[in-house]
Amino acid sequence: SIRTNSTTPSQYEYKESLGSAQEKGGARNWPNIIANGGVAAVLGLCQLVFGGSIFAIMYLGAMAAAAADTVATEVGLLSHSSPRLVTRLRMRVSPGTSGGVTALGFTGSLLASLIIGILALVVGVVDGGVKLIVVALFGGVVGSLGDSLLGADVQRKGYCTVCGKPSEGTIHCGEKVSTSSGYRFIDNNIVNLLATAIGAVSGLLIAVVLP
Repeated sequence: SIRTNSTTPSQYEYKESLGSAQEKGGARNWPNIIANGGVAAVLGLCQLVFGGSIFAIMYLGAMAAAAADTVATEVGLLSHSSPRLVTRLRMRVSPGTSGGVTALGFTGSLLASLIIGILALVVGVVDGGVKLIVVALFGGVVGSLGDSLLGADVQRKGYCTVCGKPSEGTIHCGEKVSTSSGYRFIDNNIVNLLATAIGAVSGLLIAVVLP
């Protein structure tokens, strides 16, 4: 890649300063892929083997949740207002804090879910017409909200014992991160996996309720 002499921090450096950057320089690895696409992949395989519409609907909800959460996180970091903790909306938290939500991030999750729904309608993932857009919106928003709730209450949070910065990883500055709250075995990947599962179930539920 081309490097410049600009002193403006890159997006990764900015996220790293908030303690929310991916390890290994931001490169995606297999746990990241499984966390964001594992549920959808299994549902897609089930649809291929068993057919019907149930697995396709759940697949749509899972994909919408993954897209909504990713966009909400990335767009939310651009917000000029401080995030609020989803479990205590009166409490403001630092950008990048797990469970922190912003109006801009929520808007991003809505748009991402809407786009997934429109694409599903155009491609014809399953019969359902405009109902597919509602499924994607509901699955995406509920899945993204579930991610925030899990991130606020159960996800592992810690800080670097060398530089003192917050970190959701296990290693920072070459040293093990000290856990300050949450469950040690529940990291961001597990939260993302659970969020896509929530999106899948939510998509199915709203599809059953809708006429």
